[in-house]
Amino acid sequence: MTRKSHLIVLLAFAWGGWTASSAGAEPPAVEITQLTLREAVELALVKYPAVGAAKSAVEQARASAREATAAWFPTLSGVASATRYEEPMAAYPLHGFTPGKLPPFNERLGQYGLSVGYTLFDGGAREAEIRRTRATYDFAEASLAQTRQNVTARVIAAYLSVLGKRELLAAHERRVAAMKAELERVKQFFLQAKVARVEILRAEAALANAEAEHVHADASLDVALRELALLTDMDPGQVMTARLGSVTPVDTVSEPRETLLARALTSNPTMEQSRRNLAAARAGLSVARGVRWPKLQLTGSYLDQGDFDGQRTAEWNAGVTLSYPLFTGGAVSRRIDRARAASRGAEQQLDLARLQTMQDLNRALAALAEAGARVGSLARAVASLEEVVRIEKLSVEAGSGTQVDYLDAEADLLVARANLIEARHGEILARVELARLTGELDLEWISRFLESES
Repeated sequence: MTRKSHLIVLLAFAWGGWTASSAGAEPPAVEITQLTLREAVELALVKYPAVGAAKSAVEQARASAREATAAWFPTLSGVASATRYEEPMAAYPLHGFTPGKLPPFNERLGQYGLSVGYTLFDGGAREAEIRRTRATYDFAEASLAQTRQNVTARVIAAYLSVLGKRELLAAHERRVAAMKAELERVKQFFLQAKVARVEILRAEAALANAEAEHVHADASLDVALRELALLTDMDPGQVMTARLGSVTPVDTVSEPRETLLARALTSNPTMEQSRRNLAAARAGLSVARGVRWPKLQLTGSYLDQGDFDGQRTAEWNAGVTLSYPLFTGGAVSRRIDRARAASRGAEQQLDLARLQTMQDLNRALAALAEAGARVGSLARAVASLEEVVRIEKLSVEAGSGTQVDYLDAEADLLVARANLIEARHGEILARVELARLTGELDLEWISRFLESES
């Protein structure tokens, strides 16, 4: 089955689960035999709640930005009313005291009309509010990007954890099998009076220890599988039975630290969030300062009023309104002070994000260098210890070696294999962290720099 067909099966499973849940029915069971790293990330980016919440925040911020932009347009509203009075009332206003021009009177009156308004000048508060909402929208977009990258990194870590613990569990199984074979060999020698009973006790202790470590490895694998299932919103049983592809980093030329740092300071989602937060805070300060300016508005209306017997009149009016807050008890000044403090705090947050990004980049580069060096050393160590175990086993079978040396060699080999798995995955995770810091961690990056073999 190709990767494309696997993806079709996964998307069909996700769509079937959604439609079934919306209809109140159980989702149909879809058997997944293989799950690649890219497919796991794709599922998590669709199903994980944190991504959905970040998308909703973006939609909310987009709506707020469009709402603020509407302030550039005039407002038009309509009004209509029907009123029943106890005593007759004038059907429409009296605009003079000319004899013979008195309005009719009626107990039932009605009116309808249109009114229009437009702000001509407000000290720049309207434009500043639009800038603030747009910066908030950009902040939400950066938050979504950060959430997607964080979820991607978590899925990769969980996926590698499952691969590593499966490999480690297989190593424990091989050790348990070797200990059982050794115990049977010692028992045969004991029956032939070639070894003392202490050799049986030593082999039994080694087997019990291997079995205990095997149980621990199996439990750790179960936890890792369930973590991956939670991230991808899959059934744990499906993840447990699915075949995961091995993940290998693609050899790339290391970029200079200065290049990586410049890209991180430019494209890192956390840095982008801090920049947009600062832009929103500065725009908020302009909004607060705009209250100190007078507000000039153009107004107009058209009104038709009268009774329900056909005696009606219509008139229009237009004008300009100037308003200015003469005294607010210090509310305007305090509002400006609060906005100024928020702007200073946003500047400090940007500086802090810059320092944190530099520290995280240094740690990631150090972890990458350390993991790369460890992989080479531990690979040689595993190869050497495998040969040592083979020789020690032959020596014990030939009667020239000791059981203690063989058991110690088996234990050393298991530790070396576990360390090698940890180092290999540590190298991948260090590369993932570098990609996250530079804002490049996405599905395309996974396809380019991580080979997944079925």
